[in-house]
Amino acid sequence: MGALNDSNCINCKNYAYPYRFDTIRACYHYEGLYKSIFQQYKFHGDVALAKLIGQQLNVKVWDFDMIIPIPSVEDNDLARTFNPVQHVLQVARVPFENCLTMHRRPKQFTLNLKERLDLENGIAIRSDICLENKRIFTCR
Repeated sequence: MGALNDSNCINCKNYAYPYRFDTIRACYHYEGLYKSIFQQYKFHGDVALAKLIGQQLNVKVWDFDMIIPIPSVEDNDLARTFNPVQHVLQVARVPFENCLTMHRRPKQFTLNLKERLDLENGIAIRSDICLENKRIFTCR
């Protein structure tokens, strides 16, 4: 697991993002074995891998007020028959607040960085939930 506290990634240095995170924690580096595991899980529906992934997700040691999974487009979840992030959290018995929705938009892998930055935000927050002054962990 890595944490980025004092420095910005190359994209944060070069682009003016409207939103900033105080801290970013990565449970995995998306390369090699982990990349293969996630691709098998997410794109090939190998839901048994959710248990393995969930065992490595040790969010209990982090101090947050709530955990919010970043949503995927509903059509993608229907095609997969499950939501990959929520399924891992459920299998790992990690409580989360499902308060975001994702509008249909082009797949990120089909776009270059400029095109991704130019996209309108596809995520909406339920209006009945207060996120002000909360320490939030987002799962993707």
